[in-house]
Order: sequence, then C-alpha cells, then structure tokens
Amino acid sequence: MRLFPYSTTGIAFGAADAARGAASPETVAEVVTFRLAESVERDVFLKAAGDIEPFLRASGAVISRTLSVDEDGLWTDHIVWTSMSAAKQTAEELMAHPQAMPMMQAIAEGSASMRHASIVLTMD
Repeated sequence: MRLFPYSTTGIAFGAADAARGAASPETVAEVVTFRLAESVERDVFLKAAGDIEPFLRASGAVISRTLSVDEDGLWTDHIVWTSMSAAKQTAEELMAHPQAMPMMQAIAEGSASMRHASIVLTMD
C-alpha cells in the first residue's frame, strides 16, 4: 500500500508501521471533512497541516494519513489509527499542542465533521 503523508518522503508513520498488513480488528479510520476560513490561503494551510506531522509520528498511533481537497473546496483529512483509544487520546493531546493551533484556526468555524469507523478491508 502506498502512503501519501503530508511530507514528500512517502514514508509511513514509524512505530505504527507494524500494524500494516493483516488488518487488526481495532484499526480505525478517522475521516474529517471541513472548509478553510475565507482568509486562509491554501499554501498557508498546507504548511500548518504538515507542521503537525512530527507530533503524529511521535504518537506511534498513526498508520497513514491523507489530505485531499475537492473542486468545491471541501477538504478531507483521512487518518488510519492503530485503535479507537489511540485516536481519541492522540486527538485530545493534539488539541492542546501549540503546533496544532495554526491548522485548527485555519478551519472555518462550524464546518468540520468528524467520524470514525472500524476498518474491515484494506487493499495494497
């Protein structure tokens, strides 16, 4: 499976790499959709989104992450976590982390929608 993390290295997320291959029954996809605040430029947001990568890598809980945007400006941040508890704990820590503030502030108020789902099938 090819990963598309925010960096251009194409490298998976460290310790969580061991979770790749046979899917664990605990593996969870987090899908967050949102729009950028009107005054936020795309490149500024991409830098802010990339700036949280070291934190996510250090958590050891992220298997992969993909950020996309459609032609209507709807962004999707898709993260595969080792477990639901890891997703929730890391998200809580991230919200208090100073490095995450520029990304969070770039998202239009009230536009974010987050959901989690157990991964039942993966394709390499």
